[in-house]
Formats: sequence, structure tokens, C-alpha cells
Amino acid sequence: MIFIDTWAWIALADRSDSYHAPAIVRHKQLTETGAKYLTSDYVIGETITYLYGAVPERQAQAFIASLLAAADAATYEFVHVSAHQFRRAWWLTAEISRQARHFIRRLHLDGCHAGHGRQRDFHGRCSF
Repeated sequence: MIFIDTWAWIALADRSDSYHAPAIVRHKQLTETGAKYLTSDYVIGETITYLYGAVPERQAQAFIASLLAAADAATYEFVHVSAHQFRRAWWLTAEISRQARHFIRRLHLDGCHAGHGRQRDFHGRCSF
């Protein structure tokens, strides 16, 4: 199962997108091997919003209709993100971000304390 995000759908749908040709080639390769796609209502919503401003309306409608038909045929799995899933994803994002900031601070401080050739600036901060 391969998660397909907004920009991948856009690259497939919008012929003027700079990634359109490689996206078509990769899509063909994946579908020939029987790969299944996973996407979400949020992703499709973003894709619709983008396409209706970027391509002719009929082209946008046809592309979205084909996505929905593929989901109905179980070719693509279309996940409806619940409020609980959304909150959990937000919590994980915030936690990972907090941990990454802590990690970066530790690297920053350890680099100065370990004497890895880094100088402190006039505020006493380690400069890279």
C-alpha cells in the first residue's frame, strides 16, 4: 500500500505540472505491479481545491471522478480521517517537533562543550 499525497495527485492530473511526465511513468509502473494506493479525504479535498484553480473545470471534474470511481472499485483505499485520528496525528506532529527541537539544542550545546572547533558568539551562544 502506497500513501498518495496531494502533490502526487496534482502531478498526475495537471499536464502543466513539472512532475507530470515522471508521475505518469511511475503511476504506470506501480499500477502494472498491482500496487494499491491509499489516500484520504483531506488529501482529495486539497487536490480538488488546487485543481479547480489550475486546470479547466472539466479536466478537474474528470480527474476527481476517476479517483472516486477507483475508490469505489477498491483500486484505491480512501480513508476518511476521523476527529480522533486528526487529533492523534496533531499530537504526534507536535511531540516529534518538540523532540526534534530538544535534539537540535543538545547537538548545539554538546558541540560547543565538546570543543569541536565551534566558537561562542557575543551572546554566549554556540555558533556553527
